Amino acid sequence: MVRYPDGIEGEHWFQKDAPAGAPEWIRTIHVTHEAESREIRYVVCNDLAALVWLAQMATVEIHTWSASVADVTKADLAVFDIDPQTGKFEDAADGARMVGDLLDELGIKHHLKTTGKRGAHVFVPVRPDETHAAARDFVHDAVKLLDRRHPGVIALSYSKSRRTGRIFVDYAQNSFGKTNVAPYSLRASADGTVSTPLRRDELSRADPRDYRLDNITRRLARTGDLWGNLRRDAEIGIGEAHDRLRKLSA
Repeated sequence: MVRYPDGIEGEHWFQKDAPAGAPEWIRTIHVTHEAESREIRYVVCNDLAALVWLAQMATVEIHTWSASVADVTKADLAVFDIDPQTGKFEDAADGARMVGDLLDELGIKHHLKTTGKRGAHVFVPVRPDETHAAARDFVHDAVKLLDRRHPGVIALSYSKSRRTGRIFVDYAQNSFGKTNVAPYSLRASADGTVSTPLRRDELSRADPRDYRLDNITRRLARTGDLWGNLRRDAEIGIGEAHDRLRKLSA
C-alpha cells in the first residue's frame, strides 16, 4: 500500500503491514522475511469491499506480489520491469517489443502493461512450481540474451553511470518479497494515470498519460479486460521456460 492521506502532494509512505484497527473481515496473511527478521502481516485484497477499504485508507497505489497466498514462496509470474533511462516511454515500448519478440520465439505467453509512469511491464504467467529466485534467474538470462542481440541498447548493470541512455530491465524485481504495481492501479500523478494493460499493436502510439482515472472505464468498455486470461495462460513452468531459453542461447 502506498498511502497519501493528505493527497499526492503531501506526506506519503509505502506500508506493508496491515494498519492497526483494520476490520476483522479484512483478510491478511503473515509472511516471514529473513532479511527483516520479523513477520509482516499483509493485506489480501480479494474482493470489492477490501478494495474500497484500501481506498478509504488513502491507498493511491497498490503493489502486489508475484505469488498467491496458497504458497508465497512459489512465483506464479515472471516479471520484466522495463525502465528506460532516457525517461521516454517510447524507449520502454521498444524494450517491451524486444522482450515480447523473444518470448514469442520461445513460445511463451505473456501480457503487457504500462506502469502508469515512464516504464512498461511484461508479465509471464507461470505454473507456481518454482521459487522466486528461479523466476529471477530466468529473467536475468533472458535480459543477457537480449543484450547480446541488441548491443548497447540494454543496460545490465545496476550502476546508474552504466545505464545512461539505455533500457534497464530490473530482473531483481522477481526476488522474494518484491512487488510490482498492480494492473489498473492508480499512480500518484497529477494526471491520475493508471497502470494499464495494452495490446502489442498499441505500443507504437501508446502514452501512459492517455490512460487515466477519468477515462479508464471507457477503455475497458471498448477493449474488455486484456488480462482476463492471465491465470489461464500459465501453461509453462519456470524450469521449462528456462530450458527453452538455454537451448535458444546455445
